[in-house]
Amino acid sequence: MLLAVTSGAQTVERILETSGLSAGQRSAVLAEFEKAEAAGIPEAFLLPRIEEGMAKNVPVPRIIDVIRREREAFALALGLLKETGYAGTDGTGPPVAEWQRTAHLLLSGVKDDDAVSLLRAFGERKEDFRQGTNLYLALVKWGIDPVDSLRLTSLAAVSPLAADSFMGIPELFIEARRQRIRTGDIIERIAQELPRSRSLDSLKNRVLY
Repeated sequence: MLLAVTSGAQTVERILETSGLSAGQRSAVLAEFEKAEAAGIPEAFLLPRIEEGMAKNVPVPRIIDVIRREREAFALALGLLKETGYAGTDGTGPPVAEWQRTAHLLLSGVKDDDAVSLLRAFGERKEDFRQGTNLYLALVKWGIDPVDSLRLTSLAAVSPLAADSFMGIPELFIEARRQRIRTGDIIERIAQELPRSRSLDSLKNRVLY
């Protein structure tokens, strides 16, 4: 028999009723959504995983595992948002964009403490949080140590540099390599010049020339 579900999971139930899954499989999926609802996680955050998994004929255990991992990431992200003051002291929930982005960071392997540091760094520039995390992830992907990546991203957050210029910072490392400037040296130059660079061109000129 299917698990009893609340109104928040009715959309999931309707999808599963036409999915061809067994009653036991539907119950297992619904159980994850009930846990998410109990934790205050919107169904809409997890629903795409079911739709995508079924469309690709992914085995049900794998779909359930993905939903579980995302549910846990959103729950942890919610706690971090509350810890850093993003969740609103007037009883309002956290902003959806920052909630989803923080969960994405955690699912990408970013440590809890680093996610908290990023949230705090952009506490006065919440609208730029996504661009800031894009910068952090790009630096790490480029090969910069996470500690230095966090340092540079935090400096970008308090710099006069516009957020739409953040992604130009990783490109400085490419040019530095062409000029045979040591990575450690370019990190220190960027760290020194970011606080007074109002444009990417200004930062580039200060760092590379």
